[in-house]
Amino acid sequence: SVAQNEPTDSSSTTAVNAAQGKAEVIERKKSDAVTSSQSNNSNTKERGKNATQTLECGGVSYHMVNCGLILLKMLSEYIDMNHLLPALSLEVVHRVVEILKFFNTRTCQLVLGAGAMQVSGLKSITSKHLALASQVISFIYAIIPELRQILFLKVPEPRKSLLLSEFDRVAQDYKVHRDEIHTKLVQIMRERLLVHLRGLPQIVESWNRPEEADPQPSQFARSLT
Repeated sequence: SVAQNEPTDSSSTTAVNAAQGKAEVIERKKSDAVTSSQSNNSNTKERGKNATQTLECGGVSYHMVNCGLILLKMLSEYIDMNHLLPALSLEVVHRVVEILKFFNTRTCQLVLGAGAMQVSGLKSITSKHLALASQVISFIYAIIPELRQILFLKVPEPRKSLLLSEFDRVAQDYKVHRDEIHTKLVQIMRERLLVHLRGLPQIVESWNRPEEADPQPSQFARSLT
């Protein structure tokens, strides 16, 4: 772990350079995603739909919404601050932990807790909202190990152990939140399946009837979409 392996001067320089490179990669991803978001949003206004962006981490693509991009921008700025002002490293790490906690808690309140219905006037929290929340939470969970590695290069050794445990708890909270969203999505799918299963005998019976002239999709097919 980072807390146990103290790099030599040369390896420390290499690690710092690597961390800076990773920060630049994150910044480029954020910049490209924000640019894509602005372009998509201008086209979206004409279509009247919400645009999402895709970011890749570890070979996995994630659909991101604007709040996720804003969080990513903030994390990138804290990485830059940590690199340029190592004396403030402890404060930077504390702030990052608090931001990650707040984002996770607020997302849970708005989506799983249905708080968005009061805040934004949504009539319901749909499976689409759950899926997008899952993607953002999963992305942040995926980058936490790399984020921790970059930030802890500047943290004094005596304080690393306590802060590492804080980061581990945050990562666990994100994992639990992601799993809860997935459980809710499965529950929705199961409920929809049971509804359609009740009407399945009538559907099967209609398949055995002679073809009708009406080319329109059946009610069963329309209900699936």
